[in-house]
Amino acid sequence: TTNIIDFLKDFLTSKTLPMSLLRISCLIIASLCKGTPSPSPLSLSKLQNIYPLMNKILSVTDSHCVSDILWAISRITECGPKATEGVIEAFNISKISSLVLSQTHKVKCPAIIVLGNICAGSKNDVEEVIRSGGVDSFQEIITDQTQSHFHKEVCWALSNIAAGPSAHVQRLLNSGIIESLVDLFQNSPIPDVRTEAAWALANSCSEVTEYQSLKLVEAHILPVFVRMLNTKDNNLLSVSLNSISHLLECGAGIDLDNQIALEFESLGGTKELEKLLLHPLPEIYQKTIGILNAYYNDNRDIPPLGGKMEEDFASYPPHEDIANNI
Repeated sequence: TTNIIDFLKDFLTSKTLPMSLLRISCLIIASLCKGTPSPSPLSLSKLQNIYPLMNKILSVTDSHCVSDILWAISRITECGPKATEGVIEAFNISKISSLVLSQTHKVKCPAIIVLGNICAGSKNDVEEVIRSGGVDSFQEIITDQTQSHFHKEVCWALSNIAAGPSAHVQRLLNSGIIESLVDLFQNSPIPDVRTEAAWALANSCSEVTEYQSLKLVEAHILPVFVRMLNTKDNNLLSVSLNSISHLLECGAGIDLDNQIALEFESLGGTKELEKLLLHPLPEIYQKTIGILNAYYNDNRDIPPLGGKMEEDFASYPPHEDIANNI
C-alpha cells in the first residue's frame, strides 16, 4: 500500500494526465480505502500524503473521478474522530456540500454520506458542516419529492445535527428544516424515511430553549410526538418521552397555564401517555409517570409497574419500526 500511494503521489504531480489515466488513478485511491472496516491505520497515515491531490480532484468536471474520491473520503470518515478531523482540515467541505446538489447520482450519494459521517462526530465537526452550507443543501433535497431516494440518508444526517446544542437546532429552525421533517414524518410513502425523520424530530427537542420550544410547537411537532407514543421501537419511544418532558418543562417556564401542556393534551397526548402506564419496561413506565405527575397531576388512577394487563404485552416487539405503527 505504501509503495502504491507513493507512486500515485509522484504520478499525479509529475504531469498533466489524460482523463483516462486520472480515472484509473481515482479508482485505485477508492480501492485503497475499501476494506473491513475501512482503511487500516497504516494506509490512512499514508493516504494523508495525497489528501491535497484528492481535494483538487473534487473540482474536476469528470463525475467518475469525483465520485471515486468522495467514496474514498466517506470510508476515511468512518475511521474515527482523528480521521474525520484530518478530512475537515484537508478537504474543502464547502465544495462537498455543493456536490450534495449535483445532478449526477453517483456524485450526490457519496457526498451526502461524507457529510452525514462528519455530522456523526463532535460538536465542532457538525459546526463545520453547518458553516459549509450543508444544512441548506439538505433542505433542498428533503423538500424535493423527486429526490426521495436520498431522504433517508439526509434525515439521518439531520438527526445528528439536531442532537447537538440549541445553536444547532436554531440553525434547523431558521432554515425551515423542522417543518420539512414534520412533513416527511406525516406524508412520506417510504417507511425508513419516516423513521429517520422521527429520530431527527425527537433529537431536536433535547436541549432547546423556551423560545425554541415555542417555535417547535409552531412547526407542529406536538402531533408528531403524539403519534410517536404508539411506536414499538423502545429506543425511539424513550427519546420521545425525554423530548416531550423537556418541551413541557419549557412550557411551564413560559406561562403558568403551560399552553404547550394544554395543546399536547388537546391532541390526545395524555391519553397515549396513560396507555404507556401499562408498558412492561420500567424505563418507559417511570418516564411516563414522571410526565403525568409533573404536568397533569389530576389524581388519575395510575397502575403500578407490572400491574394489571401486563400479559397483554407478552408479544410486544422490542424494536419494531415506527413506520409500521403510524
